[in-house]
Amino acid sequence: DDVGRARQLSSAVGNSELAAVASIGEGWALSELGQLEEAASVLQDATENLPDSLGRSVAQLRLAEVELMMGDRASARSSVDTARETFLKAEARYWGARAVLLTGAIDRDRGGRWLKLARELALPDPAYERLFLPEGILSIDLSAKSAVRRDGVPVVFLTRHAEAAVRLLAMSGPEGMSIQRIADIFWPGVPPDRQRARLRTLLWQARNSLGADAWRLQRQHDLVALDTSGVDVHGSITATAIAEEFSSRRSPSR
Repeated sequence: DDVGRARQLSSAVGNSELAAVASIGEGWALSELGQLEEAASVLQDATENLPDSLGRSVAQLRLAEVELMMGDRASARSSVDTARETFLKAEARYWGARAVLLTGAIDRDRGGRWLKLARELALPDPAYERLFLPEGILSIDLSAKSAVRRDGVPVVFLTRHAEAAVRLLAMSGPEGMSIQRIADIFWPGVPPDRQRARLRTLLWQARNSLGADAWRLQRQHDLVALDTSGVDVHGSITATAIAEEFSSRRSPSR
């Protein structure tokens, strides 16, 4: 109510710039209340009325966050791309890191690269540290089939293979696992070209299922790893045991 009133008063006295600044606060508050469509409308107005590029980019960044909450990934990507480039050119490190992290949440296939850039921008300051805190506490019980939970609620995976892959990579630690080893665990005896195609699909499924934590699944050349920083990983499993979970279900034709 306070920020909405501030925007109304600013408009009443003819100060459009101050009204636009107040709109950012109002849009922020509306999004926190779950009123996403109203928040997007207010923030869109702010992006059109703020004359300075940095202020406009802050509004665009928050608009992108709201658009992503609404499931409009294309609009969110368009909004954050514009804001991110402005922040980086202006060397606004905090806002740049925040925009880069949001880009990674949208561009899940390249999430690891965006995370690396965000860490390069970050300074040793609590404000930056909070940017990297996970959205909810992620836990992985290696010994359970419904293994991955966020704040105690099971994460729903697109396929059993995708969840098993997350368990497998969590078990592997920071060293990760070679793509050939993963392929041989899930699809032994399948021709290499088909293995590679299935692996690409598997990684896509796992990233999309992880949602905001998609950036954790990273591929570097022939290795795939899961960043488990801040994740409660417990229990135990072996690659052989995971392979056996699927071998009994595998058809003779594979």
